[in-house]
Amino acid sequence: MKTQSKFAKLAFLGIAATLLLSLSTLAMAESDAARAIRVSAANVPTNIPGIRTYAEPPKGFNPVTATDENLATYGFPARPDQQAHPDQYLQWERAMRAAKIRWNGELRPAPGGHEMLPAAATRVPEVVQPETGPKKILTNNGSGVIVASGQKTFNKNSIYQIDAEIIVPPVRLPFDTTSCSGEGYVTVASVGIDGFLFDTGNGYGYDPQLEAGVFGQVSCSGDIYYFAVVGWQGNYNVVFNVSPGDVVYAVASTAGGSDSSVYLADYTTGAGGTYAVTTSSIVGAYGSWIVERVCCNGNVPVPLANTVNIAFGGIEYATTESDKLFYAGSQAATTEILTMTDDAGDQDIETVRQGSTGTMGLNGLWFTTVNCAYEGGCTP
Repeated sequence: MKTQSKFAKLAFLGIAATLLLSLSTLAMAESDAARAIRVSAANVPTNIPGIRTYAEPPKGFNPVTATDENLATYGFPARPDQQAHPDQYLQWERAMRAAKIRWNGELRPAPGGHEMLPAAATRVPEVVQPETGPKKILTNNGSGVIVASGQKTFNKNSIYQIDAEIIVPPVRLPFDTTSCSGEGYVTVASVGIDGFLFDTGNGYGYDPQLEAGVFGQVSCSGDIYYFAVVGWQGNYNVVFNVSPGDVVYAVASTAGGSDSSVYLADYTTGAGGTYAVTTSSIVGAYGSWIVERVCCNGNVPVPLANTVNIAFGGIEYATTESDKLFYAGSQAATTEILTMTDDAGDQDIETVRQGSTGTMGLNGLWFTTVNCAYEGGCTP
């Protein structure tokens, strides 16, 4: 399908101005009983092995007034404590009221979804190691923020839930692009649990694990596609279609080990879906908000689509201990700020702005496509 780029850009800019004023969304500790229900209730098979869903709630079901146990039974995100976290509760309530249409169609693999990035020809990144504050790291396929819980097994201090409101950006070929092949150009914007950096042998790559987010692709023929997706280890499955300018509420959560789930809701259309994902050895060691290009054309990632900018709002993560919330604006020395480079590693192509104070400093990220991914002319 063809997309009007001018209309998409206007829609994006208009809704971005609104979202950047929003407060943080959900994320609270869930009782052990509700968490056990959430795991056992995900028993409806889908057409994709390893992904299940939940029974559709009865007619008239209202997640805002439902019990915690009923929320878990039908796969809705946990309710924040209204007294302890009123702002987060209001955002959760907004998301629940927007959940009008339970999407239950067949899942399908997203174009360009692949396994983890193999060793690729990139230079060893210049890692700035400040005395205090986040590390700054170059990777060949991801830009964003990674926070760490420091846990090696799933426990009360693990990251069990992470979320964001993501504005679906318009995707297009880089300006002045003269060549295109294979999958075309792709962008994935997601929240995730346990995605981590790895050494390719000649630089760093980002290896995604559990993800919930949006996927955009522009093919070499100029056709453009937008999807809400659930991901595990770099393989993405389409949940429902979205459009540029839509606000998608993405939540990834885990009970450790093989029991994880994602929730996706499009505020703009009312479509939503919730899925249990069979994971392996997930411990909640890392939480991430990432824009990435998928793997691979040969031994290098698929080219990055030009999105100009992507806005993440209302972003946070929670551990299972009490009602503690943590934010993407973390200035801890364990926090990592990633910048994506081109294949040769000689120029940045996707950057992220991370703040440290105020509503948007703590709860917002702003991604920008730059240099050859924006202007065209990236070469291996």
